[in-house]
Amino acid sequence: MLAIGGWNEGSSRFSPMVADPARRREFVKNAVKFLRQNHFDGLDLDWEYPTVRDGGKPRDKDNYANLVQELYEEFERESSKTGRPRLLLSMAVPAGIEYIDKGYDVPRLNEYLDFINLLSYDYHSAYEPAVNHHAPLYPLEEDNEYNYDAELTIDYTISHLLEKGASADKIILGIPTYGRSYTLFNQEATELGSPADGPGVEGEATREKGYLAYYEICENIAESDEWEVVQPNPKAMGPYAFKENQWVGYDDEEIVKLKARYVNEKKLGGIMFWSIDNDDFRGKCHGRPYPLIEAAKETLLTDNSRNTIDNTKSVDSRKKIRTQGVQSNARKLGTNSQRSSTTSAPIANRRVPSSRPRYRNISKSKTSDGDEEDREVSRRSYDPSSDNEDVEGRNTVRVTEKIERPKNRNRSKTRNGSTADHSSRRKQSRRKGQSKTDEDEGSLSNKLTTPEPPTTPDPGSDFKCEDEGFFPHPRDCKKYFWCLDSGPSGLGVVAHQFTCPSA
Repeated sequence: MLAIGGWNEGSSRFSPMVADPARRREFVKNAVKFLRQNHFDGLDLDWEYPTVRDGGKPRDKDNYANLVQELYEEFERESSKTGRPRLLLSMAVPAGIEYIDKGYDVPRLNEYLDFINLLSYDYHSAYEPAVNHHAPLYPLEEDNEYNYDAELTIDYTISHLLEKGASADKIILGIPTYGRSYTLFNQEATELGSPADGPGVEGEATREKGYLAYYEICENIAESDEWEVVQPNPKAMGPYAFKENQWVGYDDEEIVKLKARYVNEKKLGGIMFWSIDNDDFRGKCHGRPYPLIEAAKETLLTDNSRNTIDNTKSVDSRKKIRTQGVQSNARKLGTNSQRSSTTSAPIANRRVPSSRPRYRNISKSKTSDGDEEDREVSRRSYDPSSDNEDVEGRNTVRVTEKIERPKNRNRSKTRNGSTADHSSRRKQSRRKGQSKTDEDEGSLSNKLTTPEPPTTPDPGSDFKCEDEGFFPHPRDCKKYFWCLDSGPSGLGVVAHQFTCPSA
């Protein structure tokens, strides 16, 4: 599917377009033509966000719904005339309740959208004054009127969308394959809510302060025993890790599995990831590529119990446990300081790298049941492909066996900030992995197969890589090369040949 919009786009062009019926008609007409000419399956609208930011108007809420209705109706007309499957229509929706209520006519949008991509991460940003996990499933503290952090959770946002009229089976849960990092004000104060002195140092590959890809996080932990990993409550949120004055909160395999079980239990539509290339694509930390994406996919496919998720106390007696006081910095959703199974296993049962960091499993006695700075996308990223022609993607979840082709990942940048905070500064144009329910025949084992990353150059070409990145084929305009570091194989920068999506 083709996505249009993103954080950099803001509202300056969306708002006047949707306000003019003639311009909407032209947009709809051009959208159908472009999607069909380039063999896309549909359109994903990523306006961030109607009624706010860079020219947004109060009327955007109604006008946006008008655009969605007109797109759907034209997709239906085109399908009935041509006999082709109807083009799909989806929309990115922020996690912030204030943004949802201001800019999205949920019942009307729900009538015409095929699915709703929930950007359920960046509830907290690296530019807040205190450290916090940016994608919690539940709050750590008990649910009461003074626990403002309870609103800044995935469960709260999902419940709000359902109450507003969204269909559960249309909601796609977003899971991050990155962490939000901070520089601690005091190295001795590392718990959630501890004072922060700004964003964390940039990663070697992602090169953005306050943002680390999962592969950077897991490799850092594996390579140094100075990193300490803490589980505040594995049934509420992912772990965080710290070393000296650096602190990062992230999702690991266990919390991803729990979120996948949550999707099953709530009968949601599926899962998306931001982003595929931020996962451990080479499998350096866990012995297989894409451990987070695979964990979600396997859980969605194999967990049929639909049992209610229990997010009460979970303690591994073999680990040191301390009670953690959580400072709540959120006072109102969307204000300045707030802001893509089986039950989570004890940390002792998890795979630990040979260079062992220290682990602590911390649990409260009870928990509630209840965000694009043109960042440089990692040059170490890998796109799931296994031959030189069509590329079969098996790494996006909901669950898909569709044909996908490599996307252009030439240097874009991620946001600094939070989806619930319209005053924070984020700049990156977001991309989301997304796919539809797979109804093709085939064994479960086949669906769980992930192709290994390419390690040998294309033997039919004399093209040589001088550096990592994407490069045109010197003789065939319908093909291109992806130059990728071969990693542990020691082959250096290797050329991999692909066919352009529209060729």
